[in-house]
Amino acid sequence: MGINQIFERDFCDFLEYRICNLLSGNSAEPIKGFWCDGVIYETMLEDKIALFTVFTGKSGQVKYKLFLHLGEISLSLHSKKTDIRSCIPTSYCADTFTVDIDRKRMYIYAS
Repeated sequence: MGINQIFERDFCDFLEYRICNLLSGNSAEPIKGFWCDGVIYETMLEDKIALFTVFTGKSGQVKYKLFLHLGEISLSLHSKKTDIRSCIPTSYCADTFTVDIDRKRMYIYAS
């Protein structure tokens, strides 16, 4: 398995549901009612940032870029070609998940 195969279909499906969970935990008016209808892995931007395309918004069809920042634990697991799902936040927290509506970007900070 190549190092970036960790981000293939199964992980993207997992991320889609996790993003829905993170969005539902945020009651901020601009993103209230947002949900996720798909995630596609694009590339690694740096050693610590994976770029994805996410289909989200109130319709689930607005294209956003997702920047998944790998923390110390997830980076170590990723370098060993090991699943990093346990490092992705499970509930909304402004320190680990943000949405920039104007720039159509999402940021997830894994542990």
